[in-house]
Amino acid sequence: YNNAKNIKERHRHRYEANPKYRKEFEDKGLIVSGESEGLIEAVELNNHPFFLAVQFHPEFTSRLERVNPVICGFIKAAISYEDD
Repeated sequence: YNNAKNIKERHRHRYEANPKYRKEFEDKGLIVSGESEGLIEAVELNNHPFFLAVQFHPEFTSRLERVNPVICGFIKAAISYEDD
């Protein structure tokens, strides 16, 4: 997302990470990298080759000519991992 402050993604879920546990998540090393109206939308781990969990569905906005950045990042990490 090129460090964008705001992004728009498609959601289709009934579950969420309870924001009252945010401090505990962060104390264990999770980085809350996306949120909307107080809800946790994305988390990451810095010390992992590729750890990104999102509440939205990047496959819904991916197109052959414009792959969603989440999917593109996963593919790049997988290729990098294979090379190691």
